[in-house]
Amino acid sequence: ADTAKLTLIPGIGSATLKLDWKTICSSFSKDTAEILVMVMDRGCPKADTTYARIKLLVTEPPKVIPPDAICVSFDRQTSKMSISWNNIATPGSFFKYFLLRRTNPDGSIKILDTIRSGAAGVYVDGNVVNPRQNNYCYELIGVNICDVQVFAKNIFCTVTELNTPIAGVPLYTTTIVNDRYAEIRWGKSKEPDFKEYELYRVPRGGKFGNVPFATTSPLKEWITWIRGTTAKKPDRATGNPQRVMGGGSTRHRRLLPLPARRRASNGLVSTSQ
Repeated sequence: ADTAKLTLIPGIGSATLKLDWKTICSSFSKDTAEILVMVMDRGCPKADTTYARIKLLVTEPPKVIPPDAICVSFDRQTSKMSISWNNIATPGSFFKYFLLRRTNPDGSIKILDTIRSGAAGVYVDGNVVNPRQNNYCYELIGVNICDVQVFAKNIFCTVTELNTPIAGVPLYTTTIVNDRYAEIRWGKSKEPDFKEYELYRVPRGGKFGNVPFATTSPLKEWITWIRGTTAKKPDRATGNPQRVMGGGSTRHRRLLPLPARRRASNGLVSTSQ
């Protein structure tokens, strides 16, 4: 039962008051409970009485916050969807589980899995039909020990994830610094499932390769390099080459270069906004 038990232990020179309250989910309240304590001293030659007030507030247990992004990809050979996520921070003993939920093309909802840890994981969904045209949406829902659910900020749906190239970002500057190296700056991605930026370089008269010369964190929008750079990567939806900078977990980041302002003596191109 949601009941506090008070035990008084008298003594000589001191007294002890024990509070035993095994709180449960229903104990949560925005109101403060108060306990008025009276300590009476039957001393000689004069008795004395002291009062104290103890305030108790049972707060709501922490919520389980799902990740902002999950990765949704489709394997053409097996005709199965793969849903993956990175490690997720959980509130210790207040964590119960995550629910992986799918919304079907007809609007019906199905819980695919119950995930009982915050470790990175993958779920393979084989019960999909033509996900490029039929829209299946996936999300993780966090649940704490009081069964309070927190829904993800972003829901990832197959029609968008599998068909739409990632929105472009501008290349702001490629500046030659002291004729020694190039400093490249670009716009920040607004994609919630954006993984990283990949930078590609090509010499004058050469061809683009398939391997990036640098990969940066999604939190970083600049890099220094001793050569000029440009970028190129296939459009995942069409297979056609595009100028891009960076790559998401399921989609690629397009590069939108601005006009060149000057050409350095060593063949490096400087652009500015």
